[in-house]
Amino acid sequence: SSLGNAARSSSESPVIWPEWLASVTLHQGWCGVPNPESELSHGLKSDGLVRPRHRPGVVLFEHGGSDRRAFRLGGLAPLLREAAYRTHRISVTRVDHETYFMGSEMDHPAQRADHVSRPWADFLARFDRHTQSLGADWVVDGGVARRMPASIIEEVPTQDLSSTLEARLYADVRSYFHLGEHRTGTDTDRLTQAWVAQRMQAQGYAVTQQDWHVLQFFPDDVRVIYGDLNIDAWSLWTPSPSQRLSAPLVTVETLDDAGQAKDSIALVEVLDGDRWRIPDYDRVLFDVGAVGAIYVTGRGSTGYLYAENASANSVNRIRELPAVVIGCRGRDRLLHHYRPGEPAGLWVEGALAPDTRSSNIIATLDRGGPGIVISTPSSGWFRAGGERGSGLALWFALSNWAVSKDFPVSFMFVANSGHELDFYGAERLFESGVLPAPEQTLAWLHLGASIGTPAWHQDGAILRRDPGLSGGNLLSVERFLPQLARSFAAIDALQPQPHRAIGELGRVVAKGYPGFGLVGGGNIWSHSHADTPESVSAETLAEVATALIDTLDAIIVDFSAESER
Repeated sequence: SSLGNAARSSSESPVIWPEWLASVTLHQGWCGVPNPESELSHGLKSDGLVRPRHRPGVVLFEHGGSDRRAFRLGGLAPLLREAAYRTHRISVTRVDHETYFMGSEMDHPAQRADHVSRPWADFLARFDRHTQSLGADWVVDGGVARRMPASIIEEVPTQDLSSTLEARLYADVRSYFHLGEHRTGTDTDRLTQAWVAQRMQAQGYAVTQQDWHVLQFFPDDVRVIYGDLNIDAWSLWTPSPSQRLSAPLVTVETLDDAGQAKDSIALVEVLDGDRWRIPDYDRVLFDVGAVGAIYVTGRGSTGYLYAENASANSVNRIRELPAVVIGCRGRDRLLHHYRPGEPAGLWVEGALAPDTRSSNIIATLDRGGPGIVISTPSSGWFRAGGERGSGLALWFALSNWAVSKDFPVSFMFVANSGHELDFYGAERLFESGVLPAPEQTLAWLHLGASIGTPAWHQDGAILRRDPGLSGGNLLSVERFLPQLARSFAAIDALQPQPHRAIGELGRVVAKGYPGFGLVGGGNIWSHSHADTPESVSAETLAEVATALIDTLDAIIVDFSAESER
């Protein structure tokens, strides 16, 4: 059937399809730039969507919504963007129709608005909030990630799942990923909350939704322009909407060099562990009168940018210094063409919504005894398969385990949105009045970022997935450390450590709760478009689930024995 008819037949589709699209026939298996005389090209031209004097648009699509194919086809997107194409991913969620990539081709990135007819520009603008550009430069195949040229159209095999638990966990990671980009306040964020609530209700939990509101930015176009270069970027939050800045580009290597960035755009490298220095650079660059900043973030081995979480002073307010992040690949292209004093363009376009609604989902199982709270974030910058999908999959597994046992304790499961906005949803949870008091809480388990994600190592031009974990932090207050050491004895990379203030778990313990949890896994794809389900080892995730169940079971047994005494 045509794409338009397929989309309209699904009540679950999050997009609104224009009527003209129903007449465009896309043939399964085709991928590339259409011939100017093709049916597709004539269809686009006849409806006034592409002016006849320009070349036709580009359509990239896949069958079945497979995350492996999404990763593979997504690798074409950066190559197209380098050639001044604009590509988009258009998803029909939770149905068995195809997933499409669509865009318009421009002769020069800086003249895009002049090269697109008004109907086509309006069409793209409508879809931007529902779509993403997958900036994949690698294809994952059996634990090996290779740089992907445009000609590669291979299948990528799934993981071998040897147990029911592994299969269930990995299915939930994939389901989360396929819902879309999980930024706070988006349609996908609300769809995720509905999905979580329905799952918990089906298990027998009483579910409530805590709504809250926040200033949110919805990006349409974020990039760096330098000469003929068109480089994918991501804004630091919360940006002023519709910025098109231009100023000389200067490289800044240290804080002491920042003075040379007056009336300029600074290029600053803050890779891996140096990301914590961004606020310092922000302050100094703003004070010296810089026009803006381009921060190079991410893991150098992947080339991807790392989208930075908002700081406390940039939530519900516009940040002072316009700034974006790019990856190492973008940096290399900039430096290859760098000429001191040549102007760069810093584009941040989108809509600012001052009263954006999001929610925390709170599911309770009241059995009259003291409470065990199990929390996890539900939002993230992009699709966050490894970063967030792993924690939510564990959260579902533990909720299923808890409801199946006749324990003398109550359970509260909490999924917080707003994580990337300085843990905004978690802070609203503490203000809600629904939590048990710390003295009435037997334990609070927090499931943080990138649990069960394998390590990768570089072998020439190839990234290979290692069999073990990428690391992470298993942190706990003193009382749970002995039991955690026993439960996690077989997982060498996750040995318990005394609590220190990291992430949402740090806020839990600061409020006086007896907390422990997993935070800060070393997923190299985290906070990037490439964080797919392939970032997760289902086998390791199942081992972690078993260890957590053993820990919670022991905590409850100790409580029961003490109550009997």
